[in-house]
Amino acid sequence: MNIEVTTANNADYLWVAADRIRFLGGVPGSDLELLDIEVPPGSGTPPHIHESLNFSTSSKAR
Repeated sequence: MNIEVTTANNADYLWVAADRIRFLGGVPGSDLELLDIEVPPGSGTPPHIHESLNFSTSSKAR
């Protein structure tokens, strides 16, 4: 198996919010990719909540 890797300086990249995502390479014949994600301090998802999901069933554990 050969993996072709691009250096970080030559990689294609995208900016998502303040984060830089660099595409360094892939595994031929597969859907696998090697990414480098640079996240500066203070970046990331802001505080938030998700509605709780209820996965209870009709039978109770004994």
